[in-house]
Amino acid sequence: MSIPMRSMTRLGRFAAWCAVLALLAMPGGIARAHAVAPKAVHIAFFSEAISNTYTHATQLAVQAVAQKEGATLQIFDAAFDAHKQYTQMQDAIASHKFNAFLSVPLDAVGLVSVTEQAARAGIKSGVISYAVGAKLNTYQPQVPGEWVAVLDPASLRGKWAGGLIVQACAHTNPCKVAYLIGDPALPTDRMEQKAMLSVLAQHPNIHIVTTQTGGYLESVALKAMQNILQAHKDLNVVASTGDQMIIGSIIALKAAGMTVGLGSKDVKVIGLGASAPAVKGIRDGTWFGTVLSLPYLEGKLATQLIIKAVRGQLKKPIGESASLSSGRNPMVTRSTIGNLKAQWQG
Repeated sequence: MSIPMRSMTRLGRFAAWCAVLALLAMPGGIARAHAVAPKAVHIAFFSEAISNTYTHATQLAVQAVAQKEGATLQIFDAAFDAHKQYTQMQDAIASHKFNAFLSVPLDAVGLVSVTEQAARAGIKSGVISYAVGAKLNTYQPQVPGEWVAVLDPASLRGKWAGGLIVQACAHTNPCKVAYLIGDPALPTDRMEQKAMLSVLAQHPNIHIVTTQTGGYLESVALKAMQNILQAHKDLNVVASTGDQMIIGSIIALKAAGMTVGLGSKDVKVIGLGASAPAVKGIRDGTWFGTVLSLPYLEGKLATQLIIKAVRGQLKKPIGESASLSSGRNPMVTRSTIGNLKAQWQG
């Protein structure tokens, strides 16, 4: 026997009311019925160079957080080519596959326009380690469409490096310092140097006797230090904008018969980056210090924040310093190192 259509309607209404009553009886009641899945997040991560051990640590953090939060992730390798990175970002905008960009920028000024292009396409951007924009003394986002910036400004890194040199020279007058800059053509390196010199200017016992390019490479720094020692065999301190260059410097110093350590007659070496060799060297007394850098934490914080931005959980752009957020002393020495673990191999 067939059931009349009107009876089917009544049965349908009865079933619907039963469903509502069941929902009301559940914890959370009717609110649970209206729960929605988080907005899908599709991230493009633009690495400065996958081969770089510092950026690789950042990449590992980005991957871990993206997986945990259910976000998709595609990695682009610029291989230290700023033009290539710019083109990769343009192509990613044109693909319409992404609603979030994270980058380790190679060109602070050059990426401003493409960040604005991404914003017009509905993509929220974040930067890690280096700023996008003209200001190198802030970790706040500078460009419309940039929602997240996690970095230690060059001005702060230089200030911390200067503070370490002051400590190393505290009981030496005159205190002769050799300074190895990674690349003087980089605005960040010039800003670090300027900030460092402003600190040292308050201490007349400290003299920068030479500044040489170390190229952020052990081999280049080794040759630079060999040249320095031909004219300056009475150095008290060697400082650099990167830990890699201190490794090469130590080789040259020891080959010249000089001792490296914490003693009054030792050359005190100061790096930047808190890499594995620096952390080990500080603990065993061969390094005086290094400036704190936390690439894994930078990647973790930036990825967490950009996902929140895409999901509408950030009300305004946000900037953070990973080093300051960690609660650690950014001037790492034997007395401040504590239980610090290096986040990259150097």
